[in-house]
Parts: sequence; structure tokens; C-alpha cells
Amino acid sequence: MLQSEKESPAKLVKRIIRASTRAENVQENAAVDDVLVGDDNENSNLDASEECAFLSCYGEWQTYAWNPPPVQNGEIPTNSHGNWEVWTSAHVPHGAVHIDIPRIHQTAALLNIPFVRAVVGFKLQPGGKYAPEFGGILVTLTSQEIIRDAHEAMEQDRAAMMMKRSVLKIHARWRRLIRSLRVRSKVRRLFRGKESSSLSVTSTSGGNKQHCHKFTEVVHEEAGRITKRCACGYEKKFELI
Repeated sequence: MLQSEKESPAKLVKRIIRASTRAENVQENAAVDDVLVGDDNENSNLDASEECAFLSCYGEWQTYAWNPPPVQNGEIPTNSHGNWEVWTSAHVPHGAVHIDIPRIHQTAALLNIPFVRAVVGFKLQPGGKYAPEFGGILVTLTSQEIIRDAHEAMEQDRAAMMMKRSVLKIHARWRRLIRSLRVRSKVRRLFRGKESSSLSVTSTSGGNKQHCHKFTEVVHEEAGRITKRCACGYEKKFELI
């Protein structure tokens, strides 16, 4: 196939350009070389705010696979945002490798090894905006073994530290539980000893004399409660602590 045949569109598809979007599509229309329809009969059915144009379409045989730029002088290529989009393995620059491991960028930063964050998608944020979703990093082939070994050692240290923190939390909770049980036991001993000598001053029905009740006789005992009786016959319920 001649070069001129590859550059010529295989098909022209008619489309309508509205006035509201014409200004936004000026650059796009210039890139695809849209041609306005010259037949007045075809344009007669269009509104005043619409124009008819052709969209240039190319066949698969007229295209070729895109090759990302290679690593040069140990520098990994980046886009205008300082990262690199990795949609498939074919998007990884030649001379670089994509390592998709959690917290791998922290290891590379601690080792002071050049790396580029890999963008693997976009996610919707509150407010309707999309933000890049990072997945791993891009490093040179000569640095991947160093980063992998260092990251494995750091992850082992991190797991050991997390286990140590978990054990310390467990010990602290056991100490708090034992301390609470000791306090409750002490309170029960103190107040249960005073229950037998608890006094309730009441006046007798025969005059102005007062009688101090002493509840020494246990009449009834149930879960959490105990009933005691004074010598005068007065009964009172106590709650066990």
C-alpha cells in the first residue's frame, strides 16, 4: 500500500455540528480535516444553528501499534503531570518495569531510587470530579531487584511491628480488666460489710420516740438482691454490688 493511500481516509461519515459545540470542536475538526457539504439540497433540512460535515475514518490496516518512548540515560519518561499511564503491558516504556505492590513507592523513596507513579485508571470523587488512580511504580530494569528485596524486608519489619502493637494492646486491655475486677471486689467487700449495720431511722406509731433499725436477719436472697429484717419486724431490700 502506498503512503498516500495510508494517509487518505478510508471512509467519510456525515455528521452534524451544532453552533453550541462548534467553538469547542474547532481544534478537533481541524485535526480530522472535516469538509462541509457543498450540496444545498442536503443542507436545506438543517437548522440555522447546525452545519453538516464529514468525519474522516481510517481502517485498521492504515494504523500501527503505538510504542512508548524508551528509558534514556536512566530517566523514565513522564507526562505533563509527572506520572505515566499504564493501561496495558504495552504502555510500559522499554527499559522499565511496572511493579504493582502496595506501598512500593514508599520503599523506592526511602532508597532514593528514581521512580514514576503509574496511573492505572480514574475514579469518581465527591463533587463529580475524576482523580487518577495509582497502581504501583515504574523503575528501571537494573533497580527492580534492589527495590523488591528491600520492600520484602521492610514488609516483614512492618508485620512484626504491627504484631508487637497488637500484643501491647491486648496486654493493656487485660490489665484494665483485672484492675476493674479488683476494684469491684474491693467495693463489694466494703459495702457488703456495712449492709448488716445499715440504719434506717423511723418513728414509732405510739409517740415521738425514734427507733434505729438494725437489719441482721436475712429473710430472702435472690439474684442481685437480698432482703433483711429488723428485730421490730421491718424488712428492707438491698442490692448487691
